[in-house]
Amino acid sequence: MVFVGDVPVHWAGPLGGVLDACQQILDLAPQVVVPGHGPLIGPAEVRSYMEFVGEVHDRIHSVHARGLPVQETAQVLRREHRRADLGLTERLAVLAITEYRHLDQVTAPLPLVDMLSTAVRLAPECVPTTIPERHTLLTDFGSRT
Repeated sequence: MVFVGDVPVHWAGPLGGVLDACQQILDLAPQVVVPGHGPLIGPAEVRSYMEFVGEVHDRIHSVHARGLPVQETAQVLRREHRRADLGLTERLAVLAITEYRHLDQVTAPLPLVDMLSTAVRLAPECVPTTIPERHTLLTDFGSRT
């Protein structure tokens, strides 16, 4: 449920459910939390995570209410992203799409290719400009083992 070090990616919404689940974790009064992604954390880090998700949730809802298309909402979120400690900001597109689906009461299967295309358009620098030849990939992989 909790991501440390990167913008979270929640494939199913709503984000309010993520916040509720985090609150349930805090209600257990843990000393240590094992996040879904990242190192062990404590309750303070869970609260910080909840704050970030809450801000994203509120911003998506306010932009959605203005009628902005989801792709533009993702761009707004990335422009406004203020957490230097979180990487993978293209995931904000996934959060926007997921929350829009909830707000619009969409129940059709998740359009994963469309969702990832939106994320790539949001952060084209995350896509390699060239693809190494198979031999190079295997050689590089072999040198790491």
